[in-house]
Amino acid sequence: MAAFFAAALALYFAGAALAAEGLALAGDNSLTVTDLLVGQAKAGPYALSWNHIGAATVSVSLNGLSLLRGVDYTVDEAAGTVTFAKPVAPSDLARVTYLRRPGVSQVNAVSLALPIAESARGPLGSTLGASYLYQRTPDHAGTLTHGFVGALQTGAGSRLSGALLLNDPAAKQFGTAGPRKRGWSLAGEQRAGRLALTGSLARAEQGLVGGKEQGLEAGVESLNLGATYQAARGLTAGATLARRSDLAADSDTRAIGYSLAYQPDRAPSLGLAHTTTTRDDGRSSLLEEKNDYTFLYKSPVGVTVDASLTDLSRDRGADESTAKYALAYSGRDGLSLGAARVSQSREDAAGDARTVTDRLSLKTRLGPRSVVTAAQEIQRTDQGGASATSLDLTSAVMRGVDLRARYLNSGIAPAPSEANRTPQAVSEAAVKVTAIPLTQLSGRIGKERFADTATDLMGVDAVMTPSRALSLGGGYTRRSRDTGILDTRTANLTLAAGDALKLSGEYAENPTDDAGQPLLAARSKVNLTTQIGSVSLGGGAGRQTDVAGVESALYEAQVGLRLGRHRVYTGYRLSNSFAPDLRKDDQVYRLGYSHDAGPNFSLSLEAQLLLYRESEHLLADRTERRAQASLNARF
Repeated sequence: MAAFFAAALALYFAGAALAAEGLALAGDNSLTVTDLLVGQAKAGPYALSWNHIGAATVSVSLNGLSLLRGVDYTVDEAAGTVTFAKPVAPSDLARVTYLRRPGVSQVNAVSLALPIAESARGPLGSTLGASYLYQRTPDHAGTLTHGFVGALQTGAGSRLSGALLLNDPAAKQFGTAGPRKRGWSLAGEQRAGRLALTGSLARAEQGLVGGKEQGLEAGVESLNLGATYQAARGLTAGATLARRSDLAADSDTRAIGYSLAYQPDRAPSLGLAHTTTTRDDGRSSLLEEKNDYTFLYKSPVGVTVDASLTDLSRDRGADESTAKYALAYSGRDGLSLGAARVSQSREDAAGDARTVTDRLSLKTRLGPRSVVTAAQEIQRTDQGGASATSLDLTSAVMRGVDLRARYLNSGIAPAPSEANRTPQAVSEAAVKVTAIPLTQLSGRIGKERFADTATDLMGVDAVMTPSRALSLGGGYTRRSRDTGILDTRTANLTLAAGDALKLSGEYAENPTDDAGQPLLAARSKVNLTTQIGSVSLGGGAGRQTDVAGVESALYEAQVGLRLGRHRVYTGYRLSNSFAPDLRKDDQVYRLGYSHDAGPNFSLSLEAQLLLYRESEHLLADRTERRAQASLNARF
């Protein structure tokens, strides 16, 4: 829960987060962005600040707890949205970190994601916010962290934002107060015709409580300047200057670079970038030079040629080089072909090392209802190699009946010869039936092999929705191995009466993880939410037991009351775990109040009491108290 408050502070200090966390030395192909999403009592989708973000770069936490992609949430990289597995309450905060791609990512016009400086805009886009957090630790030391954030839209194309954090620790057990810690940031943007200028400056002293989670990285001073100029149609020039100083280690990193890009409407696109980076820790220095060259051509007949070269040289250490070549064809008849090669080399005093990866792919239609995809990838290194072959067939056999078959065979070789490779193979056939009214059935059968272990799979799943208020589901998967049989059983139920009541429960034995591998555990949980007039009630319970004898349980409940623009809520959460020689209990009590006076003013107050208890005598019980007040206005 500590991370929950840190994330809540970041709600008002997110302008500083962009200046500190969004710092990227010249020559980086992507920039880190952190958005904070306030729950809206729905699962989503929630729009991020940017769309067309970097694939597979998204990480999400809810109230400080990391979530699993594909299980707890899903991401649409093109639209720039996140959808959660269950509704996010207005009292919850989600933190989303991802990479935006310069020249590809665009600002999401519909985003409500914070930073405030980018979303809570008044007529001129100007904002003002303040937040206070008091935390009392088990040693009776009180810490007050307070901060201010603001943004000013000075005119068309001009914007200035800033943030200030102050931390006052009071070490009462010693009779003296600890040193005050400070953090601040400034960021500005100016656009005039074809010229755009950006800059940011941030500094945070070592020891700032919460540090990075509160929007400023402790013990770091950073400067980032950039300029772009659109010289002619399709021709863009850019320059960047970055400096980062570690105040504790007395180290300094400086980078300066330039870039040229030519992107006409129909002709090939060309790109060039150069970066010089110097790292100095007071004892020695390191000089790096990086060059990037890119070429992209898309023909009217569906042929695409893509090539890039990255060369990195150092005055001390290893030199590196990466070359990528790709050729693709996409026809109107559904036929797609692709060929690519990636060559990486590294040279240092110990010698040279090289890795080459080749990939061939094909996708085509087999009639109006079927699609087949095939791919072959081979990787070779000086130490060994790897290969993978995949084949995937999907077919709509008839209305309401879909069939899929896939085959994957891969291996890792400890030597350049393929003779001693470690085989991995998967073959599977699955069918999905939706033709039966109110019912969805799916089944699969397959075989997996890794090294000398073979597993036969056979499973079936069913979901029935006899009415809009009731949903029943379950599944069974049988895994036969040489070492024995491992079965997975699941059952779930959902009962809903409009928006007034929703009851859900599930049970699973040996559930699977994201990779499809079974977990040796039994899990059960139940959740209840209801709305009675202006009163909302919610709660849940869950329990899990694994083969090691460790049991864990979670119980939570929350009550909320909304009267016009006023909202009062209270909640309780208990989590405990039992091991053969240890028991842990964590309890959290919450009491909060929020007031929304309109689109330009909001106020929130919250207090928490946290109790930690462990039965092991070497670990003492701990109690923490926290109180927070936040104010936000826009004009």
